Amino acid sequence: MIDIKIEKGANKKKLKSDFWWQREGLAYIDNVLHFENKPVDELIHSTPSYVYSKQRILENIDRLSQALIGKNLKHSIHYAMKANRHPSVLKTILNSQKVGVDVCSPNELKLALDIGFAPNQINYTGTSISKYDYAQIALCKGIRFNADSLSAIRQIGTQNIFDTIGIRINPQIGLGYNESLEYAGNNVTKFGIYSDQIQKAFELAKNYNIEIDTIHFHVGSGYLNDQLPKMELLLENLKDLIKTYDIKRLNIGGGLGVPQQKDDVPLDLDKWSSIISNFVHFQCANPNLEIVLEPGDYFVKDAGILVGEVTYQEEKNGIDFLGVNLGMNINYEYAYYKMNLEAVPLTNNTHKLPQKSYTIAGNINEPIDLLGQEVILPLMQEGDLIAFLNTGGYGASTASNHCMRGDFSEIII
Repeated sequence: MIDIKIEKGANKKKLKSDFWWQREGLAYIDNVLHFENKPVDELIHSTPSYVYSKQRILENIDRLSQALIGKNLKHSIHYAMKANRHPSVLKTILNSQKVGVDVCSPNELKLALDIGFAPNQINYTGTSISKYDYAQIALCKGIRFNADSLSAIRQIGTQNIFDTIGIRINPQIGLGYNESLEYAGNNVTKFGIYSDQIQKAFELAKNYNIEIDTIHFHVGSGYLNDQLPKMELLLENLKDLIKTYDIKRLNIGGGLGVPQQKDDVPLDLDKWSSIISNFVHFQCANPNLEIVLEPGDYFVKDAGILVGEVTYQEEKNGIDFLGVNLGMNINYEYAYYKMNLEAVPLTNNTHKLPQKSYTIAGNINEPIDLLGQEVILPLMQEGDLIAFLNTGGYGASTASNHCMRGDFSEIII
């Protein structure tokens, strides 16, 4: 880990809006890519390297927190650790004093405790939980647990681990960057208790003298403004369930998205929080209903970039390939989910060089190992450095050593 301290405002110049992704803290200045007002090539010592901004994480936390406070919503926020578990990222979130943590495995639970999160700041929502998992969970009863299945309720009851739990339901409405990132919807998924099982879940819990005080759902990863009407419908469908069972907490999971490509606009938090407020204060008429959130990407995705090196550029049967020294094992989002990894050169030569449409190829021996197709870039050469933007979430945390190419650095600024 490398920590780099940068004086806020250093090297600050007026930004041009030539690129959709430019913002304060991420822009070309004098045609050199800057991150938090520091040239990116001065931040890294090797490639591939992830670079994360503490300042951006804190800005994202504050923006979301203020949106909820502004609507007078009783709430708690828990960062989804699976998005990025780097210790400095977790400590930054802990030190904000505004956010707890959401974990989904015993090792994530242990890391959260080691970082300094108190048990009452931790939500645990797992799936396919083993006997070993339950044994580890039982050692920390101060956490909040959401049962993902009827089986989980039985295990909790049989082992007498918790007196009060939440249940994760599947509302069969999905939201996400694309359909492959929806955790609920038309397709039956492994996640959550379905509507025809909910009554059975409450009866089962009662048999074990367990109180269910929380309804939890997580419908996907990465929704933006266009999907807010679906979220509004989803909440409306839960009104009777919350009233019938006197639910105290509604955990709406994570999934808040950030712009990934040119036509995307930032999530309208005022509209988003107004939908939640209307549901709590008018449809449920229960201002004491606590709203719980578990965002991951929203806090860290645009707080990180990934820098790699061009290894070759070559035309093959009419396709211009641009090779880089990293692959889907370092960032899988395009290969698995066709999510845009906005690729930008560290030096802006668009005004000097002709442009090409590239297929960006990684260094893993798999046919799906691509980081983008039809990507318009200036003519690139071997040795040039290239940055993939919005890669602070689900990048390093999902990396593997496939082909024994798992080496990369993580730099904190």
